[in-house]
Amino acid sequence: SEEPLFRDFCRAVATAAKRETSDIGHLAKLTRSAPLFDLYKTQQGGAAGYDAIRPVLTTAIPRLRDPELDVDALCRGDVPTSVEEPAPETLLLLAAYVSSRTRPEDDQQLFGHDPQKKKRRKKRDVTKVRVDAPKAVQLDRLLAVYARLREEHGSSLPDVRDDDVLRTLSDLVDQNALERASGLDDLANPRFLCLLDAGQAYDL
Repeated sequence: SEEPLFRDFCRAVATAAKRETSDIGHLAKLTRSAPLFDLYKTQQGGAAGYDAIRPVLTTAIPRLRDPELDVDALCRGDVPTSVEEPAPETLLLLAAYVSSRTRPEDDQQLFGHDPQKKKRRKKRDVTKVRVDAPKAVQLDRLLAVYARLREEHGSSLPDVRDDDVLRTLSDLVDQNALERASGLDDLANPRFLCLLDAGQAYDL
């Protein structure tokens, strides 16, 4: 019987989507996709099965409220992507630029979700927001803005404090694109300053 494997599949989908939604109708768009389950099933589920469906989930989860979402087509690779997702280092730089030049209290207006509004938000050109003189920004806020930018570009977000993201952040400091503005002993929530000017940020 495939029932235990299907339960594991549904659990994996729900876990992957929990940051975005817990709505049964939205999750059903994924769990009812036979091609998606087939991808999971060919690897006998588990970690290998999740790795097989993760690329589809990464694309589909941020679009679960989109009535035109076709999960089966994503599984077949039939849906071309017209705009390639920016590299993590690009989005980290943009997040640092915006968060170091805007007030924390403006974050909700710029990037926040209103749960009462279901229509999709338009992507913003974050290099054109009104900015103040640059100030050092704490890591937690920088990563929160980074998460929103990833979401704006249609990507599901893993743990933003994972090793790859933090390593990329460290590389940007080494490249003098960012500056660490707090001491090396500040490990929990260090502060960073983006050294890009408006023209460089726009070119990203």
